[in-house]
Amino acid sequence: EMPRLWAQVLYNRGIRDAKAVDALLDSSYSDLHDPFLFNDMDRAVRRISQAIDSGETIAVFGDFDTDGVTATVLLYEALQALGGTAIAHIPHRVRDGHGLNIDAVNDMKNRGATLVITVDCGITSIEEVKAAKALGMEIILTDHHAPLAGFPDAYAVVTPRTAADGYPFPFLTGAGIAFKLVQALDQVQETELSKEALELAALGTVADMAPLLGENRVLATLGLAGLRCTKRPGLLALFETAHTTTTALDHESIPFVIAPRLNAAGRMGTADLSFDLLTATGMNTARELATQVEVLNNQRRDLTSTLVEEGVEQATDQAAGESLIFLASKEFDPGVSGLVAGRLVERFYRPAIVVSIDGDIARASGRSIPEFNLGKALAECEELCYRFGGHPAAAGFVADTANIAAIKERLQALAREHLRDVVLEPRLNIDAEVLFKEIPGKTYDFLRSLAPFGQEHAPPAFLARNVEVTKLRQMGKEGQHMRLTLRQIGAKWDAIAFNQSWPKDLVIPGDSIIPTIDLVYIPEINNFNGRSTMQFRVLDFRASES
Repeated sequence: EMPRLWAQVLYNRGIRDAKAVDALLDSSYSDLHDPFLFNDMDRAVRRISQAIDSGETIAVFGDFDTDGVTATVLLYEALQALGGTAIAHIPHRVRDGHGLNIDAVNDMKNRGATLVITVDCGITSIEEVKAAKALGMEIILTDHHAPLAGFPDAYAVVTPRTAADGYPFPFLTGAGIAFKLVQALDQVQETELSKEALELAALGTVADMAPLLGENRVLATLGLAGLRCTKRPGLLALFETAHTTTTALDHESIPFVIAPRLNAAGRMGTADLSFDLLTATGMNTARELATQVEVLNNQRRDLTSTLVEEGVEQATDQAAGESLIFLASKEFDPGVSGLVAGRLVERFYRPAIVVSIDGDIARASGRSIPEFNLGKALAECEELCYRFGGHPAAAGFVADTANIAAIKERLQALAREHLRDVVLEPRLNIDAEVLFKEIPGKTYDFLRSLAPFGQEHAPPAFLARNVEVTKLRQMGKEGQHMRLTLRQIGAKWDAIAFNQSWPKDLVIPGDSIIPTIDLVYIPEINNFNGRSTMQFRVLDFRASES
């Protein structure tokens, strides 16, 4: 019989029967859906197979974030492995923006492409697809973003996002759909799907903050297992520069270690650098490229910190009277505006849009809270934008600078209406009240078996009361984190609290002063100097009530 705490944790995640438990704990390749359940998949595969057999040049057109880059590499490498002639094109974040563009269409035509396959984009590129067809190219679109009223007139459209599509899992990312296309090609060509493809699919899936449920969980679980023994020089070099090891990789390594670095190239320069890194065939080249990526990531981090400080100052007044923060300035850098928006959401718990103004052109990135669908809100501003798109939690637009005031007014009005009865404060979901001593051993092993964690599958969080704080020290470049030693029922435990500081109204721990707190915590592994130990990550705390 399962311990009560284990059952509670599973129940809180909607796991109510043995079949669901098995599906959660034992992901296997056989759990992946048949790729031919996609509308147009058979049509896409026939056309690609024809292009491979006849020696046509196939262009893979991607996107500049981690999901887009990994999807591009995944399909590009698979086409080459199948004997195809493949080229890749990734747009420039600032100059080109998201999705197909006319310059790229012309470039791919000049490079000899007769077939273009988009990954992680294209579903809204109606005019660009029309232009490509006029040049004699055929287009296959693979995308997970929301379409407009109608699809582009492409040869095939592979997407799980429409009600008419019979595919059973609608939450795949760009890399996930690219993986399904490769899975279908391998079935037809009777070749074995590479482990490298699973690694890339996992990177894109976790980095794009897709729900880690169903097929996404299978891709993440199998892909993470592959990443721990990867032979890809680009990833090994990236791990070296990030001072991590393959054995220390877990679900948090992707959003906190790998994705920020792969994204940095596209934010601060061109995502071609990340593509070149992932496709490097030798360690010397990979190390050179990884060093360049690390430099850009440090620049990205410093620039983000500077702009967040400016943003917080400007946002404070808006947050007092508005449900949505909307900042526009020539000072904001379009490469990091989404990161700045994300930090503002964390700080004020409101949707946030950060607009970078460059003459007559305004480029915006936004982040949101679960209670407000930002992608849907931007669709309400369609006639005011040149381009827009995204997800409920993250979206952006390009518009004429003259329209910024009108866009701001409309978005803030929508937020006021939709969030009128919402308390704009973050909430913590707590699984149970648990003493520290109940965690080690079999319970800890069970909790780890629930990984990988991510969107809509959060790590179990517990409440502990009357915990003594015997040691405290600030850590991080700006002292923004805390390292704690906690004591409960005589035993001591290590803990860390990210982006939290000790309250001014709570006595500071000392030799003879030991304050007590109530806290919400997550048991996790601390990998340091080749040693793995258990620690508690503190999500929130307060002075003990008793």
